[in-house]
Amino acid sequence: MTVTPLTIVLWTSAWTAFGWLASDWLAIGRESRFKRKRYRSFIELLRQKTESRFVGAFFLDHRTTFAEFDKEALEVRAHVCYKTKFDAACTAYKSIEFSILDDKKSIAGKDKVLEVIDDILDYVK
Repeated sequence: MTVTPLTIVLWTSAWTAFGWLASDWLAIGRESRFKRKRYRSFIELLRQKTESRFVGAFFLDHRTTFAEFDKEALEVRAHVCYKTKFDAACTAYKSIEFSILDDKKSIAGKDKVLEVIDDILDYVK
């Protein structure tokens, strides 16, 4: 095979295009992993808050995290494999009636919140 300047230019261009596309693909994967990892840490902190507080004080504090929860969920949604199940788990978390669960004897309600948080964690891997 003879090497001409034209073949050199074509092969160089092909490898440059491949490198450019591969670097974009790798960057997208890196960004996706980073966002999922950040969201998992956010949800795990939320879960730790849930476990560590007694029932009455916890549910009053949870109302302030809804805006932050929505923002984080929307940011990571594009990087989740099972979007419909993830959306259902997020909707289940947002639809918990915290006013009913405010009394001190509602440990079952706290367990329900932990279960919903665990469902969300299952879909963000």
